[in-house]
Formats: sequence, structure tokens, C-alpha cells
Amino acid sequence: MNFCRFFKDPGRIIVLMKRMVFLPFCFLFVSSFAQAPEGMSYQAVMRGQDNKLLTHTTVGMQFSILQGSAGGTAVYVETQTLTTNANGLITAQIGTGTVVSGKFSAIDWSAGPYFLKTEADPEGGDAYTLKGITQILSVPYSLYAQKAGNVFSGDYKDLSNAPAKVSYFDNDAGYLTREMDGDTTNEIQVLSISGDTLYLSNGGFVKLPPDGDFNRSGHFVTTLDSVGIGTDTPQSILDVHGRITQTGIGNSVIIGEKAGIHADTAGYYNVLIGYGSGENITKGSNNVAVGNIALLFNATGNRNVAVGAGSLRSNRADDNMAVGYYALFNNSTGTRNTMVGNYAGKNNTTGSNNTAMGYYSLVKNITGHENTAFGMYSLYWNRGGVYNTAVGYRTLYRNTYGGMNTALGYQALSGNTSGGNNTAMGSYALFKNAKGDYNTAVGDSALLNNKDAQYNSAFGANALRSNISGMKNTAVGRSSLQLNQSGSSNTAVGEAALYAYNDLSDNAGGNTAVGRGALRGLKTGSYNTAIGCVSGTYYSASFSNSTALGHYAVITASNQARIGSSSVISIGGYANWSNLSDGRFKTEVKSSVPGLSFIMKLRPVLYRLNVDKLNKFLNIPEDMQTKGVASEAGVMVRTGFIAQEVEKAAQETGYDFSGIDPPKNEHDFYNLRYAEFVVPLVQAIQEQQAEIEALKEQNKLLQQQIDALKNK
Repeated sequence: MNFCRFFKDPGRIIVLMKRMVFLPFCFLFVSSFAQAPEGMSYQAVMRGQDNKLLTHTTVGMQFSILQGSAGGTAVYVETQTLTTNANGLITAQIGTGTVVSGKFSAIDWSAGPYFLKTEADPEGGDAYTLKGITQILSVPYSLYAQKAGNVFSGDYKDLSNAPAKVSYFDNDAGYLTREMDGDTTNEIQVLSISGDTLYLSNGGFVKLPPDGDFNRSGHFVTTLDSVGIGTDTPQSILDVHGRITQTGIGNSVIIGEKAGIHADTAGYYNVLIGYGSGENITKGSNNVAVGNIALLFNATGNRNVAVGAGSLRSNRADDNMAVGYYALFNNSTGTRNTMVGNYAGKNNTTGSNNTAMGYYSLVKNITGHENTAFGMYSLYWNRGGVYNTAVGYRTLYRNTYGGMNTALGYQALSGNTSGGNNTAMGSYALFKNAKGDYNTAVGDSALLNNKDAQYNSAFGANALRSNISGMKNTAVGRSSLQLNQSGSSNTAVGEAALYAYNDLSDNAGGNTAVGRGALRGLKTGSYNTAIGCVSGTYYSASFSNSTALGHYAVITASNQARIGSSSVISIGGYANWSNLSDGRFKTEVKSSVPGLSFIMKLRPVLYRLNVDKLNKFLNIPEDMQTKGVASEAGVMVRTGFIAQEVEKAAQETGYDFSGIDPPKNEHDFYNLRYAEFVVPLVQAIQEQQAEIEALKEQNKLLQQQIDALKNK
């Protein structure tokens, strides 16, 4: 139910709607229609469902002029996007918006009644859900005077009760054609001018305006459509020849209604142009305000520059610069701020030493200081964060209180809220980081999904891209550690190094991969080390505590070390390999090592290594194999045993032989530790020597017997 009251006033009508409710908002309408031939003024106060004012809010509006009734035909429809002020007020000039249909100037106001239909979208778009209809009553018809249809036609004969004996024009020639009173001269009079008075010869006169003498002095000229100052022939609406000097306002330049109206001689060298610009300046000096209500409340602030409607409106401080619509609108005591762009730094109140360039950059900042934002929406939500630098579209967009962050690139650190000391360079770098601190991401999408984790470093496109909670990781190279989510303390240097690693278990991590594709296929496991191009494991694997050193050095199980690839034909140095053999650390020592029984079952062989078959078994792609070196390794004749035969011999003799290294999984293969063969060989020699000694004793006895027989 709408309760309306109407107040008439010369040239306008005010409609107060006592509670016009449209869920989820309530509108308190204050509508005004003034005598403007090209539009109607409209104002409304916006309130939320909780009856609180909606201040500084963008609202989408659609205005329709309906003919005949509240449900009549729309003869004119237009849309406008408006912003409420600090009092929740929106102001519009109906007839100047974006036309949807009809033509405002073509409305026949005599064919009323007419109704104004208003529709609103509180989100600033065109999804109009809030509506109201108000009748346009008599006063707004100043656009078409209500009695205009009955005015004098211009023909004397059309008048009712007109005097019979008068002279009149009966055509458009501009002179009398018929004499009605019999005197052809009594209507003729002489015009004369004296000073500022125009006289008629029969005694009538009229005073001329005091601000112009119709070119009598040669300094001020008015014509039908132009004014000239200092020229007799104005070439435009206002043509000024010479200097304009304003006095009594402290050598300031003030142009515009209500501009600098409180300025006195204590304020100097101000330039105030536009309605209400610098209206409250009293003692402030060296300020520049250009635009509607720019520097409106500045009283004593000095050396401020405000260009754009509403820029630095609430300012009371010194040395600020705001260029753009509503730039630094709410700034009160913040100083040394520079904002360029519509709404840039709009909500800043006390924050100082901020620099922002771009539409809506630093728009929500209130107390944050020493921030730098370049790019649309950069540092948009920052409120109290300090020492941040954001360069690029939506960089550090959601940052509120995070400090000492640096973001460079499209949406870099866009999701950061309170994380600090982060550095992101590249599109989407640290894009989703919210609270994580001390992270560094350089490259497109580096550390993209990181949220709360800390102390990570990623250099290269997609490096640590999937990381969510993993900490203290270092990834250098495109796609290095790309799939890691929670693993920590990993180091990957090289393109796609540790690419597939994604161990979600507790305490996972501690892997080191250096080289392109090093440990590329490792999915889970900890404390592995691979150094060399495609070293470690190329296929999907889960190992721990293994080491691979060299190009294509492949580990096939946990707790394993590999030096070189299948193409290596020589490994050496200048000293023998040493193994731990300290008796202090050995337990359950036994001497039951098989000797001859084991050794005699072994079959020494000569053989060549099928390198191609081995590489295929290890899943090494053909295009990554070193063909020339591999062929040399395949030609080399080698000496050794067959591991499976050694295993069989040990089993037959009941020997748990550590020289056999059997496969640990389907991707592993048999290995022999040839140094371990020394032990059973020593045992065999000892057994053989014992037999020799026994035979020697036996021979000695036999020899004694032979000698005794000879002496008989």
C-alpha cells in the first residue's frame, strides 16, 4: 500500500512516498519534475530491507512514461546507471539516458494523463525486480503548459469581446492594413534612448539591464545567440578577448555555482571549476579542483589536486592527487596519496602514501598505507594492508590486510586476503593464495592453487601449480613439481622435474631432483635423489630413499642407488669401493658359509647385454635413448654369472647369499653383487686347502710306509 502526499510549489511538485516497499529493498521516493524542455529531474533515496541507507552503491534504473493509466502504453523508455551518494540519494535527469524506445521530445503532454514507471536493479545491472508507478500531475506539464492549447492564435479576429474600433494586422506583412478608429497617425510613436532608459514619445519608458550597454562602449556586446567581451563581433556563445581577473579571493580562479563560496583572502592560489568545487575552502591554498563537488569539504587542506566529479570530496588533508570520477571520494586525513582512474581509492579515509592507477584500483582501502596499485581492480578489496605492490588486472584483488606482497601480471595473487611477504610475477601466479606467507612464484600459473602454505618457491610456468598445503618446496623450471599438493621440502630443478609427485601422506617429501624430467614419474615416496636428465624414474612409481646419478640412471625400487644408465660401459676411480665392516656393529656372527658346495654349482659365462630390450623393460622412450652409446654397450663382451642360476645354486645349498639382489617389483630386475662372491670363494679355498693338508698328511704316512718296506 502506498501512502503519498503532494506539495505544490511554483514550477515543481514534490511527491513523498511514505514507505514504498519492494522486497528485498525499500525505496523512499522523492520525485521532482522541474521546467526543463529536454528532461525531468528525478531523485530517490535507496534503503535496504533493514531500512538502512544504501550509500555509494551502483543501481541500474529503467524509466518509462506511460500514457492514459498506470497500466498504459509506454510512449518513452530509457535506462540509466546511477550511484547513490553518502545519504543514499540518487539523482537522474529523465530524458538524457540510454533510449530503449520512443523519443522524449516527441511526447504530447496535452494527451495525458501520464504516469512515471520506475524499475530498479540494486546490483547495478538490468535485472529489474523493484518497481513503482507514480502519476505525473499538473505541475510537470510545464513541459507543455496546461493551457497552451487555448492560447491566442495571433489573429485579432479570433478574440472574444474584442473592441470594435482598433487598428490591427490582418496578415503577416508586419504593418497596418486597415484603420479602425479613423486616425492614421495616433498609433505612431518615436523611440529614443538616454543613458540606461528607452523612451516612447507619448511618455512610456523601460529601464535597460545594467550589465550591458548594447555595444555603446565597445566592450560588451550581446546578440541573439552570443556574448562578446572585448570584441564587437563574437564568434561563439561566449567570446572573450583579453584577460579575466577575479579580485577579493586570494588570487584564485573560481568558476561554477557554489564553487568556493566560502573562500576568503586567507586562502590563496586555488583553482576551483565546477558546481560546488571547493565549496567549503576557507584557508586552504594551492588547491586545484575541477569537477562537480570536487574538494567539496576541503577547508584548510593545501596543495591538493582533484580532477573529476566527486574527487577528494571529503578531503581535509594536504598533498593528495585524485584524477577520475569519485577518486579518493571519502579521503579525510590521508595525505600524499595519488589516485588516477574512476573510483580509484574511493573509500580511503586515513591511509597515506598510496598510489593507484586504474578503474576501481584500491577502491576499498581505508587505512592501508604505502601501497601501489596499477591496473583495473588492482588491490580492490585492500582495507588495511600495507607496503603492497600490485601491477596488472585484478592483481591482489581480494587482499584485505595482507602486507608486503608484490604481484605483477594478470590476476597475480588475486585471491590473497591476509597472506604477507609473497611475491608473484606472471599471469595467475599464486592466484588462489589466501593466507600463505613468504611464497615466491615467478611464471604463468606458478603456485596457482596454493592457499595457506608457506615458504614455497616456484620459478617457471606451472611450477608447483597444484600445490595446496605443501611447504618449503623449491621448483625451478616449467612444470616442475606441477602436481604436488601437500608434499613438503622437495627440490626440483629442471623442466618437469618431479612433475607427477603428489604424495598426500603425512611427512611426505624431502625429494631432490635436478635435471630435465628428473624423478618425473615419481608419485609417492620420500627422500629420493636424482641428478641428471630423466634420471630416477620416468614411469609412474613409488619409491623412497633411492638415488640415481647420471643421464637416464633409473631406480627401480626403494633403498637403491644407481650410477649411470644401461649405456655406461665403465665406472671407476682411483681407489676401491669401501663397505662398512666394523665388528662392533655386527650381530649373530656365524661361520657357516658354504664354500665348494656352492662355488662348484656356479657357471661362469661370457655374454653381451641386450640394451634395447633393457630400455624397453625400463619404459624409457625410444626418442630419449642415446642410440650410439647404447650400441657400443651392446657390442661389449662381458664376463659374469646368470643371476637366476646363482640364486638356484644358493637355494640348493641352503645358502642365504647376499650377493643376489632379486627384483623388488614388476619393474625391477635381477642384480648380482660380485664383491659378495669373495666370501664363499675364500671358504671354498679354505675347504680345499684343508683337503690338501689332509692329503699331504696321508701322503706323508704312505711315504713312510713305502720307505719302511724298502728298508726291509
